[in-house]
Amino acid sequence: MTFLAKGKKCDLIALTTEMGEEPSPDMNIMGLKALITGSQSYEEEFVKGMLDTIISSRKEEAEKEERKFQLEKMRIEAGMATPNGNLVDERQVHYNSRIEMSKAMPKFDAKEGDIVLYMSLFERQAKRQKIDPSDWVSCLIPLMPTEIVELIARVPEEEFFNFEYIKGILM
Repeated sequence: MTFLAKGKKCDLIALTTEMGEEPSPDMNIMGLKALITGSQSYEEEFVKGMLDTIISSRKEEAEKEERKFQLEKMRIEAGMATPNGNLVDERQVHYNSRIEMSKAMPKFDAKEGDIVLYMSLFERQAKRQKIDPSDWVSCLIPLMPTEIVELIARVPEEEFFNFEYIKGILM
């Protein structure tokens, strides 16, 4: 009968219900034990097996919930949409786009590089990664040398996020 001690109160309530007994909601663990052992359908080995099954089912359910929680947490951290369709913070998506572009594109070398070729390659990479065109300038700036960033900084504010305008200035 010591096997009953490894179950939680909720497990013992489930066990008594499975045995055809009706435990009262305010019953304590000792009362549940007495109800189980006093039941006409009590057979120690069978009840022990049932309790093990109930405990493992509860633990599996808890693990499933934990995995679900961790998956949701990873989705949010990765900047993906949640299952209910809500998008995560726009700043996080923008930041992830900049990181992806910095991995896909080398920094532009003004001394040896061809700006026309570089801008063409940048556009292709941005389209391939499905980055919103309104974010292209923000993704381009970290890839440029200081002199070009200073040139872009002098652009009128209303044209600052217009990639075609910036591209025209640089070419």
